[in-house]
Amino acid sequence: MGPKQPPLGEDSIFFFFFYFFLLFEFFLFLYRYSLKSG
Repeated sequence: MGPKQPPLGEDSIFFFFFYFFLLFEFFLFLYRYSLKSG
């Protein structure tokens, strides 16, 4: 038996928002760091 892919539903939507939040925090950190150094 191979790995089961989760169906498109609440889990995928939650993962999408979680991933988007991580990217947003990362870019916000880079933005603050560039302002502090520059």
